[in-house]
Amino acid sequence: MRIGELSKRVTIQQRTTTLSASGAQSTTWADVQAVWAAIVPMSGRELLAAQSVRSEVTHQVTIRYRRGITTSMRLSYGSRFFNIHAIMDDLERHRQLTVMCSEGLSDG
Repeated sequence: MRIGELSKRVTIQQRTTTLSASGAQSTTWADVQAVWAAIVPMSGRELLAAQSVRSEVTHQVTIRYRRGITTSMRLSYGSRFFNIHAIMDDLERHRQLTVMCSEGLSDG
């Protein structure tokens, strides 16, 4: 991946749960880090293949390698949210990650 292809600034977010003084539980999303990314909608053929494994995969997001990203996190881009379904370390070289996502709001 060429550096110029990572042209979208996305924010990695993690779900946080807090308790109020009354004991009520509240779930929110906290920003972890902003990173440069390439966001690619899946083509018809790729989407069909991806849906056989995971029916919700709609986008492939590529970022530089970063430890600690999990499927319990999401990506935020402007007013759009991408729920993470799978993270792949391309060729296991620790240079870039391919993140398979679905677009939409998460619970919380």
